[in-house]
Amino acid sequence: MKNLILMTNVVNNSSKGGGTHSYCNELYEYAVKRGKEWSNRIGCDFKCISDLNVFPDYSPTWQRMAIFLDLDEYNNYDNIVYVDADLVISKNAPNIFQIMNKYEEEFFACTDYPLPQRVKTGYFNAGFIGVKKSLRNKCSNDYIDKKMEKYKNKEHYDQCCLNEIVKEKCDSYVQLSKSWNIFPPRDINEYSHFYGVHYIHYHKNNFNTKEIQKLKNIEEKFNNKEIPNNAIKIFPESWKNTSRNILELEGK
Repeated sequence: MKNLILMTNVVNNSSKGGGTHSYCNELYEYAVKRGKEWSNRIGCDFKCISDLNVFPDYSPTWQRMAIFLDLDEYNNYDNIVYVDADLVISKNAPNIFQIMNKYEEEFFACTDYPLPQRVKTGYFNAGFIGVKKSLRNKCSNDYIDKKMEKYKNKEHYDQCCLNEIVKEKCDSYVQLSKSWNIFPPRDINEYSHFYGVHYIHYHKNNFNTKEIQKLKNIEEKFNNKEIPNNAIKIFPESWKNTSRNILELEGK
């Protein structure tokens, strides 16, 4: 099996394809450093996209979609795990690819904010996702281009786009333990065994050397207690059959 951890860190504040993105240098560099260390621990390849070459008309966050294209740099991988540059991986994180290999499902992610409609539909957060080659093979370049164009200028564009792709191509996915993708500061006190802390939205601006030390202190207290199980989330037929995205369903 050949596996890849992929991240993006593009120094670009362009408003292309979905709005302006604040650049948080200290957080992004630290997160990429942690991602690289994780790949070394579990023995897989690591790549960090640092340019807009694949999708020049789209903002940095869209560059992750390259994993679905017919590109030589990704075609040889059996499994690819994408990690946002604002998600810090713990030194206690296990081998995600061993977990992926236990399931027949082709996609892996954690739930998004626990709002009723998102829980009901199985809507996932796109900051930490695992993709098997078999799913990539179901997605033509033209299909991906059309999906990206559809969501290019919509709110939560890339996340809604990915949710729609998985909804259309899969009947279910593996809903990973929330330990892989917790949101500070709300969750940090509940997950002393965190595997990934996601500094989304305004939390990015609160990241500093004190936050790094806080994470390290929690890591040192890690006691290998039983981690909540992953679950297979089957998409409801009502969700698979609707052409509306999650924000429209929530009336936003």
